[in-house]
Amino acid sequence: MEISSWDITIIISKMMIYIGISGSVGGVFIYWLVIKRAYPFNLRQHCRLMIFTGIVGTLLNFSMQVGAFAESGILGVLDPFYNSLLWQSNAGEALLYRIVGLLLALIAVTKGIVTGQYRRVFLVTLTLSSLLLVRSFSVIGHTAEMNLASQFLLNLHVLLVFCWLGSLWPLWKACGVLSTAVLHNVMQQFGYYASYMVLLLILCGLIVAYQLLGSINSLLFTSYGQSFLLKLALVFGILLIAAHHKFNLVAKLIKSEQGKQALARSIQWEMILALCILLTTTWLTTVVGPDH
Repeated sequence: MEISSWDITIIISKMMIYIGISGSVGGVFIYWLVIKRAYPFNLRQHCRLMIFTGIVGTLLNFSMQVGAFAESGILGVLDPFYNSLLWQSNAGEALLYRIVGLLLALIAVTKGIVTGQYRRVFLVTLTLSSLLLVRSFSVIGHTAEMNLASQFLLNLHVLLVFCWLGSLWPLWKACGVLSTAVLHNVMQQFGYYASYMVLLLILCGLIVAYQLLGSINSLLFTSYGQSFLLKLALVFGILLIAAHHKFNLVAKLIKSEQGKQALARSIQWEMILALCILLTTTWLTTVVGPDH
């Protein structure tokens, strides 16, 4: 399987999109979880960095697609014909959803909008941002050909994955900032929400995967199926770590002085697996597909 320089740049830009969107969705979620209880932990700067990464990745990804179509070197990204062509296609629609969604996420982390009289504005802004961002993934690629019910499940799966994976860095950072008692409360609250998130994302993911693969043979004997199995193994690994957090490490936070360090190390491993999952997803959606 030959990989061009355009494929490499598209993979890099997609990773920026995935990291940016997951960091903004998950970061804003933890920001809301922490600030609504008046805990001393400011995540606005982190959220802004993730949003900026997502915006740059989105623009870069579109430009690299234009360059790949133009086939005239790096200057091909400026080709007016292919820029216009892709802008009027699903790629342009996805770009618009992502830029607007990320800008709304930026508004959501504005100082003073999370609590008090503007709390409803925050919730509406965050909801619209999340809907637009996850919608962008069902208008491109093979998933654009799926029926509305499958697209809804895909959107829900993507939202939950980004919310979960994007929460990891803020939670790791919280281990070094918050007191043991406050960290224990935050992790308990996150574990409560995460237990529902994980069940839903697994169910939705399996249904969508069946729609894309269609058979056991496709799962076992195609590049897409084998890459999907690798992703599934990584997901299983991250689920084991998450269960270890919920049923072991969080309970030991209050009992042991070393509890915070153990939790932080475990979240680090979870972040490594999360990056591997995002990289595998990027590979699946760029280099291989359900037809391979």
